[in-house]
Amino acid sequence: MGLNRLALAALLALGSVGTASAVTIVTPNGAINADAIDWNYSSFLAEGGVDAVTNWTPNNQTDFTVYSHAKMTTYSNGPNSGISPAGINTNWEITIVTAFDEAVTAVLPGSGLASFQGQATSGFFRMYLDTAPNANDLTGGGFGDGSLIASGTLSNNPAGNFTVTDTSPVDLDQYNGDDWGGQQTVSGFGSNNTLVFDIDTFDSSVFTGGLTSLSILFNNVSMGVPYLQVDPSKNFTAADGTLFAPQIGALNGSSGPDFLAQTDFNSALRATVPVPATAALFGAGLIGLGALARRKQQQG
Repeated sequence: MGLNRLALAALLALGSVGTASAVTIVTPNGAINADAIDWNYSSFLAEGGVDAVTNWTPNNQTDFTVYSHAKMTTYSNGPNSGISPAGINTNWEITIVTAFDEAVTAVLPGSGLASFQGQATSGFFRMYLDTAPNANDLTGGGFGDGSLIASGTLSNNPAGNFTVTDTSPVDLDQYNGDDWGGQQTVSGFGSNNTLVFDIDTFDSSVFTGGLTSLSILFNNVSMGVPYLQVDPSKNFTAADGTLFAPQIGALNGSSGPDFLAQTDFNSALRATVPVPATAALFGAGLIGLGALARRKQQQG
């Protein structure tokens, strides 16, 4: 690359930001450097989901709202995954609560398959750091308290699907005993493409390093009923912070109007940081060299 091109590249670099390979998160037990967070198995609620699927036609778009929550278990840094930070879920916890709208895009009669798509800018995403861990998968409480450390909204339109594989009633809660008093459900499974939540505000004393932007992704999203790895949640967090109970009827996935399912996902962290001062100085030096080279060419 000639000096003029090199100088131009350096000039462009001066106005850019770099991608952080890992995000520094300060916890009560010390800082961790994470490029991804793994969450415990949890619940998601499709509020109005059964009604939306039942009433959908190609000429009648129907919508529902997804609610979910989860608590952090481990994190990853490069090739190292499954790292359990000191004090997590004993001295402190990091939890999330979220909601966003989805539109039914297709229903295949006789197959049990329904497809849907998330609606960007809808709902909310909130992350909390709590020094008195109290998130409870069964009650659904304790996920939306503590100190709010990040908030944002869904920024993409991810596609997903769910297939009811068997309408024969079975116990919804098949994890560590039935805590739902014989509540019945259909059986099925689903998945979702990556959800991207752009963070509007975050606590710079927790997310350190001078970040200029932060996004939290939901990757490897799976869904299923009955519940096998965690208790079904009896409540979810509304936009105003209050708890509300799902209305799933006698047979979850059929009676409606809501639908409840187990979910699991992990979260890549995507951040940008200012270009370091040393890089800026280096770029300025290259620009100076470029100017000098041009003067010499003109003199020649």
